[in-house]
Amino acid sequence: MSDRNASNTALGTLFMRGVHQLLDAKPLILDDPAAPTLLGEDTVRQIKNSRDHHQTLEARALRTRVVLRSRFTEDRLAEAVGRGITQYVILGAGFDTFAYRQPVWAKALKIFEVGQPATQAQKRLRLEQVGMALPPNLSFAGINFKHESLRDGPLRNGVSLTEPSFFSWLGVTMYLKEDAIDAVLRTIAQFPPESEIVFTFAQPPDSLSGPESSFHATVNFYHSPV
Repeated sequence: MSDRNASNTALGTLFMRGVHQLLDAKPLILDDPAAPTLLGEDTVRQIKNSRDHHQTLEARALRTRVVLRSRFTEDRLAEAVGRGITQYVILGAGFDTFAYRQPVWAKALKIFEVGQPATQAQKRLRLEQVGMALPPNLSFAGINFKHESLRDGPLRNGVSLTEPSFFSWLGVTMYLKEDAIDAVLRTIAQFPPESEIVFTFAQPPDSLSGPESSFHATVNFYHSPV
């Protein structure tokens, strides 16, 4: 992905959250009314006019994975806030919508969206276009990971190393090399021991059975990086 272009993967994740909100049966796994708003009226119409396309096995499986990981993360975050977490750092935030639909219990949190500058610029433009205000407890931490470390970027944008923090890192590690993953985890280990991270990873395809490997390949075709 070029440093000048927003992530198609981030947009795709937002799209799937919107589909879940608009087409899936209630009660929803993740209640995300901000997603359709951020997608815009034209995209919402497109989703509603192509219902059958979004109900294939592959589409439903990938969408379920996306909303389940967010629901699990936000449930863990709620528990963490109850034990004194004060910072929520969203790594690879993309078009995450938590800050724009945050519950009452999150209002005292400092929320940091850490991500690629071009994606953040497009997100902020969309927020402005649809009239979604930035909450006062949100900060953007744009980082070019080719030139700046995870530690230096967030610190430059106000993240405190001394405060207990919760990190989410969803849908990213499968696109990184092992040394890059280790560097992120070493940085997070420098935060107070009460801190917590929720992250996703993909099993190596060669560890899966034949049918599992085939389905894994199909699903990841729908979720390929730029």
